Amino acid sequence: MSFNLLSLLPRWIPGKKLRALTAEAEQAARLRKEIAVLHRRIAELESAEVERQRAEQRATEHQKRLNKAEEVAHLGSWEMEIATGASRWSDEFYRICGLEPGSVKPTAEEGLRLIHPDDLERATEAVTQAIATGGNYKMEKRIIRPDGSIRHVQSIGEILCNSDGNPEKLMGSFLDITELKEVEAKREELITQLQEALLSVKQLSGLLPICAWCKNIRDDQGYWHQVEVYLRDHSDVNFTHGICPVCRKMLD
Repeated sequence: MSFNLLSLLPRWIPGKKLRALTAEAEQAARLRKEIAVLHRRIAELESAEVERQRAEQRATEHQKRLNKAEEVAHLGSWEMEIATGASRWSDEFYRICGLEPGSVKPTAEEGLRLIHPDDLERATEAVTQAIATGGNYKMEKRIIRPDGSIRHVQSIGEILCNSDGNPEKLMGSFLDITELKEVEAKREELITQLQEALLSVKQLSGLLPICAWCKNIRDDQGYWHQVEVYLRDHSDVNFTHGICPVCRKMLD
């Protein structure tokens, strides 16, 4: 309930005194308004702080999910400021390179130091070309871990430009494809073995040196083998033994 402070004053108060009281009342009213404004501002700031904390929490949760996804996929991400070389590596990028997350300060120089010497020139050329043209690149290369082991990675790089269209940042990823390369190598080895086995089988359709008397067969190394032994070693043929009618009559 609002009321006028002046209405409570006795009517006989001198004019000078009355003006002083009026000024004080007006000042008190202004202060109340200012205090009310400050309360609203504080409430707004508190609300903004709560929202900021929520945003930080969401960002932290998002980063945790991203880190977990990268770990499962063996996919590490990185970015580099083109002007300064300042870089950022994700935790999985560190792990792919055989490093503990945060154990090495990420820089362009450290990144190049990880690349296999035989792939370094090709990798450097791809980055240089991307920066010069504002384009992207995709390549396979090898990295050497601190323990000397070699990992195969698929490297992708993408240029981000500023508002003027000039290259500002290079972002990319490492996908560890070492296990895939090992599977491909084993597959190639198996194909070679099968081709060699097929070649050995095909040799049976050619000319076989065979003894006219004992019927043994000579192999490529000059050794003589019984027919059934040679065929067994060079094909999937197995033998069962019996006596033919002609031989049976000779034995009777």
